[in-house]
Amino acid sequence: MVIPARWGSTRLAAKAVAKINGRELVLHVVDRVREGGFEPIVATDDLRIQEICQQAGVQAELTSIGHQSGSDRVWELAARYPEFPLVINVQGDEPLFDGQALDKLVACFVDPAVQVATLVAPLTGIDSDSVVKVRVDDRGWAVDFTRSSPARGMQAGSLQHLGCYAFRRNALARFVSLPLGVREQAEKLEQLRLLEAGIPIAVVRLDAGAPSVDTAEDLELVRDMMG
Repeated sequence: MVIPARWGSTRLAAKAVAKINGRELVLHVVDRVREGGFEPIVATDDLRIQEICQQAGVQAELTSIGHQSGSDRVWELAARYPEFPLVINVQGDEPLFDGQALDKLVACFVDPAVQVATLVAPLTGIDSDSVVKVRVDDRGWAVDFTRSSPARGMQAGSLQHLGCYAFRRNALARFVSLPLGVREQAEKLEQLRLLEAGIPIAVVRLDAGAPSVDTAEDLELVRDMMG
């Protein structure tokens, strides 16, 4: 279980250490994961984030500053622990993440066809470029992801993507070996690298999602919700 947290986030720098109720954002994500019964490792590119985590009793390891996505960063850390066949990535900007959903995510790997899985929830009136939308086919596989607002080809009943992935180890290793996809670079969405390479993504539907922190406005919204 890995939480990637970098300092130089494109839309909101240093958000990992932004305070919510007096506690750094990344530590709230750790709390949510622990509520699900898992003990995470934070993978970070910055000594300041590592120190905050370690002072709070959270294992944190340094990774390269050059990664293109959170899952690339997760793989660097996962490669140090080859004994784990399944790698879960809970993104470091999900302070309201439902840790109880992790068991549902892991359970879908009973199906040997599942190589990568992620979480989705109903899109409830949120339509901004900071919210990632996903279209799912009738079989329960992701067809498309976008930040676009209004969402490209995604009508009423579309789903919101939640910032959590699970990979079989070999699937994550393949992911990081792939070149960045055209649409991945345009949308800044790492999961599009998988779809562009023909690697399917299974989805696990939750009844409700929660906002992540992608912008300063998101941060204020979450502060209000957690206040």
